[in-house]
Amino acid sequence: MSVQNHYPTSQDITLKASNLSIGFMDAKGVPLSLHEGMDIELKPGELTFLLGPNGAGKSTLIRTLVGFQPRLNGEVSIGGKPIKGISESEYSKLVSVVLTERSLIGGMTVRELVGLGRYPHTGYFGILRSKDHRVVERAIAQVGIADLASKYVSELSDGERQKAMIAKALAQETPIIILDEPTAFLDLPSKIEVMVLLHQLAAQTGKSILLSTHDLELALQLADRIWLLAKGREMVAGVPEDLVLSGKFNSFFEREGILFDKETGSFRVHNPIAKSVHITGAGVEAQWVANALVRNGFTPSTDPDSEYRVEVSEEFPGEYLVYRNSEKMFTANSIESLLKLLKAS
Repeated sequence: MSVQNHYPTSQDITLKASNLSIGFMDAKGVPLSLHEGMDIELKPGELTFLLGPNGAGKSTLIRTLVGFQPRLNGEVSIGGKPIKGISESEYSKLVSVVLTERSLIGGMTVRELVGLGRYPHTGYFGILRSKDHRVVERAIAQVGIADLASKYVSELSDGERQKAMIAKALAQETPIIILDEPTAFLDLPSKIEVMVLLHQLAAQTGKSILLSTHDLELALQLADRIWLLAKGREMVAGVPEDLVLSGKFNSFFEREGILFDKETGSFRVHNPIAKSVHITGAGVEAQWVANALVRNGFTPSTDPDSEYRVEVSEEFPGEYLVYRNSEKMFTANSIESLLKLLKAS
């Protein structure tokens, strides 16, 4: 899906937080801090992913950054101006927000919903003029739902509805877009489609886009920058590759029995009593052989003297030679038969 750059870039309009503390006030008005001393910045032209376990404070951080929840300490600014000094009308031209909750607006068309994004520009009565209609149609086209413009929102799938909400944010024409788990209710293809769209929008329009999500592996593929948040830990930020290679990424998410594989960028179940197997061969076939073996109680090893060795034939795809203690055991002609024979050995 191609995104045309109709919006001016705003390299000087940056959202920053300095020495920020987030949390809540208890019933007695005593602050309960979740995170303190945070210095963060949303960079124009980048898609930033906010990642962390449940209870890490992701939604609290987002709600604090957009001013929906008071900060406990520190400052949040946009374009160098503290948000506490920005009027509501001015703010609505700087930041658009898409929250997690399902939209309950079903009695209007997609075009009417997206048109609500023009409210900062239409004055008190909310009357759309020619320019506003052009912006609405452009936003609808950008997210690929032009064929749905006349449909009622209640008739849309979850994925289509979320695209409509993103189009509404685009119609608002703000340099900053913040989304709290925008793909929470979507199936995998729709999640990928929405995240790819957001990445294109950030790159081609110069917008700063922040989204929170639990989709770790998609974040590694699509994020320009990742913010890692966990309870009781200092936030870590950086480009995905630096976070993976430094070990910081896996340190936030690994648990007993769950390991992060740096080579594949994915998580796998660790079996401490698994049999060791050395896999020779390269490419996608060897990767899927390893995936099947791990699932069935084997641990890939770089040691060629491991008890088991599986040769993935490059000359004869789909043929797997299996050795145990250097002695050939059998040849399998499918991964299914490979697993069956190994289990019987």
